[in-house]
Amino acid sequence: MDPTNRVVAGWILEERLGSGGFGEVWKARRRHVDLFRALKLIPISSESAFSSWRHEISRLEELSHPNIVRFYDADIVSDDGPYDDYAWIATELCERSLADELRRRPNHLLTAAECTHVLDAMLGALAAAHLSGCVHRDIKPANILLHSSGVWKLCDFGTARLIPPGESHPRTGVVGTFPYMSPAAHRGRQDAAADLYALGVTVHEALCGLRLHPRSVGTTDSEYVKFILDTPPVISSRLNPHWHDLVAALIGDHGPIGAADLLGQFRHDRGTLLAAPPTLPTEPVSAPLRAPTQTARPPRDVTKRQPTSTAQRQQPRRVDSASDRRHVIGIVTLFAGSLGVAGALLYQLVPNPAVILAIVAVALVVIVLLMALN
Repeated sequence: MDPTNRVVAGWILEERLGSGGFGEVWKARRRHVDLFRALKLIPISSESAFSSWRHEISRLEELSHPNIVRFYDADIVSDDGPYDDYAWIATELCERSLADELRRRPNHLLTAAECTHVLDAMLGALAAAHLSGCVHRDIKPANILLHSSGVWKLCDFGTARLIPPGESHPRTGVVGTFPYMSPAAHRGRQDAAADLYALGVTVHEALCGLRLHPRSVGTTDSEYVKFILDTPPVISSRLNPHWHDLVAALIGDHGPIGAADLLGQFRHDRGTLLAAPPTLPTEPVSAPLRAPTQTARPPRDVTKRQPTSTAQRQQPRRVDSASDRRHVIGIVTLFAGSLGVAGALLYQLVPNPAVILAIVAVALVVIVLLMALN
């Protein structure tokens, strides 16, 4: 390898797309021509690693499907440099994975339409692989790639295994990614059903953001595997019932079913799956509670307060006015009686009718004024 130009076996490494225990994957361009491929560099410092590399090549050569990455070439790195103990595999270039797609979104979810595209592609790829006797054993978002044409493709057959003739449930060494493995796969039964189970976990995660076996922070690998073995998978109640049933079928809750049969059923139900959102709407948020420092007012007792009419509201005032009038009439009667007695006495003292009439007139004026004021 030329560390300045990053050239490996005639491939110019332009961008690293991923890395892990398997090695590295680069976007590579063939030197002197505009031919781009995904170049997988695999360390082969041991005989088992060399066998694994040869094994992956043979799987890719045998599988030909529009939704499986296409194999082009492979060889051992013969150049001196950091990759002189590596082998490489050149495959169809897909620069983004489903894991990348979920990470770049604010809600980390796919729409129903997008998920149907992914599911159709992966069921088609698995149906073809299982028909040829090959199980993938590591289905997960990072191994589902998006081609520039918009087609989803399954990659990384480094852990794939052929099912021996006559064996539908081969027992093999446990490989894969823990959260996407079924309880049976953790026990070594990694067959076609285990691939479908992993696809079910992937679909569930892409639709509602949850795994069937969520892992708590700080949980060790052994504790997490025990949790998967001891706890049944939980499908989110937020999933639309049709998507819920589909995930249940993928993880085997409806009994064993093959990828080809599931693909046919899925295509038949595609319209129903697209007719409604993949998740049910959340319950409406209730009104916020009062702050603890505030004292809530007790609810009004509507049975004790009845609406009152204008006449009812004015009735107490009318009673008070009548009482006032009676009070005035009593005073006037007492005053008139007193005036009569006083007039009789005056007539005895002053026998002049004109004087008496004048006194009576003044008294009447006073009485009228008093009544007017009240």
